[in-house]
Amino acid sequence: VPMGNVEKIYLNDILSVDESVKLDAANQYYLVEDGTTNFDFTIDKVTTKVDNPTLRTDPGKPALPFNTVCEILHAAGVSSIPVPADKIFSGEAEGTESMDFSVSDISSDIKAIHSVSFTPLKVSLSLEWFKSNAALKFDLKELKDVEITLPSILHVVEGSVSEGWTLTEGNKLVAQSVAFNGANMKEIVSFTIDQTQLKDCSTIENGELTINPEVLHIKMKGGADFVNTGSFTMNSNDYMDVRLYIKVGTPGANNKTNVVVTRAKGVFDPLINPDVESIDIASELPDFLQDPEVRVNVSNPTLKFNVYPKNNVQIPADVDFYATLHSIKDGQDQVSPVEFPKYTRLYKNTSNVIYFYQDAATGPYDPNGLEADASGKKVQTKKVDNISSLISVLPDRIEVDLGANGNDKHIRVVGENEVALGQKYSQAVDYTIYVPFEFKNGVTIVYTDETDGMNEDLKDYAADGIQISAEAENTIPLDLKATISAYDMYDNLIPGIQFEEVDVKAGGGTDATAVTTALTIKATLTDPNLLKKLDKLEFKINAASEATSNATHKLVSTQYVQLKNVKLKLIGQIVADFNDN
Repeated sequence: VPMGNVEKIYLNDILSVDESVKLDAANQYYLVEDGTTNFDFTIDKVTTKVDNPTLRTDPGKPALPFNTVCEILHAAGVSSIPVPADKIFSGEAEGTESMDFSVSDISSDIKAIHSVSFTPLKVSLSLEWFKSNAALKFDLKELKDVEITLPSILHVVEGSVSEGWTLTEGNKLVAQSVAFNGANMKEIVSFTIDQTQLKDCSTIENGELTINPEVLHIKMKGGADFVNTGSFTMNSNDYMDVRLYIKVGTPGANNKTNVVVTRAKGVFDPLINPDVESIDIASELPDFLQDPEVRVNVSNPTLKFNVYPKNNVQIPADVDFYATLHSIKDGQDQVSPVEFPKYTRLYKNTSNVIYFYQDAATGPYDPNGLEADASGKKVQTKKVDNISSLISVLPDRIEVDLGANGNDKHIRVVGENEVALGQKYSQAVDYTIYVPFEFKNGVTIVYTDETDGMNEDLKDYAADGIQISAEAENTIPLDLKATISAYDMYDNLIPGIQFEEVDVKAGGGTDATAVTTALTIKATLTDPNLLKKLDKLEFKINAASEATSNATHKLVSTQYVQLKNVKLKLIGQIVADFNDN
């Protein structure tokens, strides 16, 4: 029975576009599946205190000792000396003291502290002069050429130093003159600090920071002019002296001031162990990839990671990561896991896009176009072998392992970074697998289609066999094997009707390279009366490329198969029975 030509069956008709199978701008099909997770870390706050010490002159060296007064009055070898009124006596004040800057309650996530920034604190330096003997009639008139060297770890806020003083070398306060004019105690200078530099001078042990004592020294030196307000006699053990009071912020218990640390720079190693959503494959596959016979050897699957801050809080730290991908079928790895390179850098203070791809010649595949570096975005590409092995037998799901296994961390903070203590930093990680339908050797895809309602035409006939002949014009670049299964009205397979399998030659991928194959598909019937039960024929087309071929085969929506000059006939002995049953 001549049946003429059928319409062209485009891949667009066979492969439906949905959430999983899409067309790119070149009409090439691709499979897309995705997953998401996020990772976060918080570096805990620390407890920081600073004491408020008193700096005294060096032992045995008061600012104005008896010997200096004798030298000024040109006296020697005496145990006491009359001191005339209204005379100026110049002495020297020099001393060293240490400040105690403590950092404790340091979590194990902090491996080294290079600096801490804190809420600015006002530091006030007040000088007091005093007499060893109340009978002495000296007053402090003036300090001259004063130098106060602060602990080298302290950072003084620019512009915060009192008028008349100059900050040099970062930590040295200098003043030519500070007048006292009878005052017994006076604030001589104030300034603001907001940071300590601790790199190369501190270590962490048992949750506490040990700081090299040398960087905690505060030193003072300068001239001190005392004026005598009345005549008196000075004895050999009499002296005048000064002391410097250091006040930081508002002192509390034990004369210590709490320091509110806001940020720390150093080396951090928090445990990052995110819960990762697997990439669902099985439940999202299109019909033509559902068959268990399907084998896929794609040329360039690409996994795209898009890492960006949650809540618009950028991570101010470089993070290295790698992923281990598992192809899971029936609850088990079906192939060896694929491990991505150790490590790929996620750069601080920016979003990161990373493409992991297989084909070095082609580069990564992104149907939306490859992303490029831009303001606030860093893009990287990484070649990975054997990504295609994960989907050679299509799995139920692909698991993306970003967790920590002992010291083997998939995600780790690296290098020196500065973070806000107590701040939760979160990064969203969207990962998408793109599988362009460009297949390499050894691929098998199964299409199924059916025609039903045939029983009305065949119920009155019995025959030994069935034969379908046609010319198949094919542009799909895969070898096709066509078979047919027979079903009754109740959708039950009729095993007694067996069709042969025939080959359809692969096309060249375009209309101009179509290949025509003459087809004859025969079926034998174990019982001629089985024809009366036939209602539906299911056509099953296996698309396969030769395992020995190195070629790749793109599937695009405009490729087609067309059956021309289709004829169906009954063969062998044919019996027609038109009697009503």
